[in-house]
Amino acid sequence: IQHPNIVQVFEIGEAGGLPYFTMEYVPGGTLADRVRDSLMAPREAAAVVEQVARGVAFAHDAGVVHRDLKPG
Repeated sequence: IQHPNIVQVFEIGEAGGLPYFTMEYVPGGTLADRVRDSLMAPREAAAVVEQVARGVAFAHDAGVVHRDLKPG
């Protein structure tokens, strides 16, 4: 699926008996990195939650079921 708030997975496969997947590169670090040393301002945190919610809703509407969401 393609959505501005979802990192795109390009390929899933197996090599040498080990599973792998390739995904879109997104610069800027992780949410875990962002909040490691200081909290976000409330408006910034709300904007991030909105982006995550929009991405998750889009995935659900497309029939994708995720196992978990992590800030890493």
